[in-house]
Amino acid sequence: MDLIREVHLEIDELVFTGLGALDAAGVASVFERELGRLVRSKGLPMEALRPERVAEAVAALAPLPATGSARRFGLALANALFAGLSGGVATQTSPIPVASPPQRPATSGPESVRSAA
Repeated sequence: MDLIREVHLEIDELVFTGLGALDAAGVASVFERELGRLVRSKGLPMEALRPERVAEAVAALAPLPATGSARRFGLALANALFAGLSGGVATQTSPIPVASPPQRPATSGPESVRSAA
C-alpha cells in the first residue's frame, strides 16, 4: 500500500469547550508539529485525504486530556486525529490522563484554536 508522507492540511478553526485559559496558539503549534511528524514518520493511506474521511476522523475523535497544558493537549489532539485518519488507534508519546469532555455547556463560551497545518 502506498503511503503519503507529506500533506498540507488546512484547518480554519477547531472549537473546544471547557478548556479554560489554555493557550490556543501553543495548542496549535504543538498540534501542527506533532501531526506533521506522525505523517512523515508513519505515512497515511491515500484514502485518508478524502474530505469525508477527514470529517469522519474529526467527528470520531477520542476523548482528549483534561489538562491545562497546551503541549499535552496539542499532542493528544494530533495523535487522535492521526489515528482517525490512518484507521489506527491513538498512540501517546507520553502518559496523558484522559477525561471525557464536560457534559454541561461552558459558561464563558467556546474557546477556539485556529491553525493552518
